[in-house]
Amino acid sequence: MQQSLTFQINNQKFTVTCHPGTSLLTLLRQLGLFSVHRVCDSGDCGACTVWVNDTPIHSCIYPAMRIANQSVTTIEGLSANGKLAPIQQAFLQGQGFQCGFCTPGMIMSAAKLPVASSEELRLMLKGNLCRCTGYQAIIESINQSRPQMHTDTHRCDIVADSSVTIGKNIPKQDGTAIVTGKASYTADFVPPGLLHLKVLRSPHPHAYIRKINTAAAKALSSVVAVFTHADVPRIPYTTAGHAEPVPDPLDHYLLDHKVRFVGDRVAVVVAESVAIAEQACDLIEVDYEILPHLIDPISAMNGDIVIHDEPESSQIPDRDRNIAGQIFLESGDVEQGFAEADLILENTYNLPAVQHVHLEPHTTITWLETDGTLVVRSSTQVPFHCQRLLSQIFNLPLDKIRVYKAQIGGGFGNKQEILSEDICAFATLLTGKPVQWEFTRKEEFTATNSRHAMTIRIKSGVKKDGTFVAKVVVYPKSTLRV
Repeated sequence: MQQSLTFQINNQKFTVTCHPGTSLLTLLRQLGLFSVHRVCDSGDCGACTVWVNDTPIHSCIYPAMRIANQSVTTIEGLSANGKLAPIQQAFLQGQGFQCGFCTPGMIMSAAKLPVASSEELRLMLKGNLCRCTGYQAIIESINQSRPQMHTDTHRCDIVADSSVTIGKNIPKQDGTAIVTGKASYTADFVPPGLLHLKVLRSPHPHAYIRKINTAAAKALSSVVAVFTHADVPRIPYTTAGHAEPVPDPLDHYLLDHKVRFVGDRVAVVVAESVAIAEQACDLIEVDYEILPHLIDPISAMNGDIVIHDEPESSQIPDRDRNIAGQIFLESGDVEQGFAEADLILENTYNLPAVQHVHLEPHTTITWLETDGTLVVRSSTQVPFHCQRLLSQIFNLPLDKIRVYKAQIGGGFGNKQEILSEDICAFATLLTGKPVQWEFTRKEEFTATNSRHAMTIRIKSGVKKDGTFVAKVVVYPKSTLRV
């Protein structure tokens, strides 16, 4: 049952109705306060920090019902008469940001911190995470806002004279927008009639889908569409954002009758709200034929279990041994180099997978313009590759697809993959409606790509003076010789 709330935001009175389970973060964004960013939804990162009665809180875990008759301040409320607050000016001067996705929450926390040493500030800011900066510029910015704590003797003044740049602190073009919360990221735009997409993901690492029953999901009120592999074109493609001719195996489909990892896409729901879409996903019944799986790339090359056994995968370099690509590079006479070496060192290194953890999740919003142009607003690092891929999948002319990259809240290479735009675009083409798909933090860890785990053998030949004269770097079936 919805309840009525009356409260103040940035000294402006609001009266709204909301469900008891609504978080303050969700309510603020519904009211158009997009500076409050959704990242972890668990109170760990601080990107959603606002003040309630001048006390900083993480709004993603703060019940909206608790702000009845209270006062809320977001970063939009710090500036007065067009003048930046001292802490905002300090972050702009010290450039205590990069992508800026954490910055509004970081500033809202920093503004309430007591005067402290740099070491103490680092501890105090443990509830605010930044993926980009390494925190040094953040600490320096906070110190610059307090004259008695100036410790950076190498700081340069920001200059606007573009003719003199060497040794100068050049202001970031979007710096003012970032420190005031006005920088617009992908999800900070809500077209009229926006629908929400959620995906049912596989709990199994390797399985055939025998049958999918979507009747209960389709019958749920406010569900607009449910589709499976039977409803989409079966076109193999690569999700990697590389130029043509693409060097990558065409090993992906919009949806498939087979799943190949825990978190693989099984079915898609489009509904009027995120909550309804998630509820509908839970109602889908799937009958799986469980297949043996692999978790070790070395044993995978034995070929006892083939992951991509479909006919369309014939272009994979060695499909029957699960080898997606092979590279051989050589320069010079490596054997002669080892013969001249005074010391030969050889070791094998095992490196784990690493998740990129950009604070802004993968987010895509798609809609159709009145002339039929498909617009894709996405947190992507490869808008032109995305446009080309969507053109190939949906047989649309390039000039009928516009991919718009808004402010990006970190990517670090993971947003060079085309992981959300494809199925979101299909949903818009199917329904004719604007559709948004925003990954959860769990999906970021389980269903996006990472820096691959690697096993590398390195053999080095060096002279006594430290000069390298030979090196062999071997990843199974790939060799680099220098």
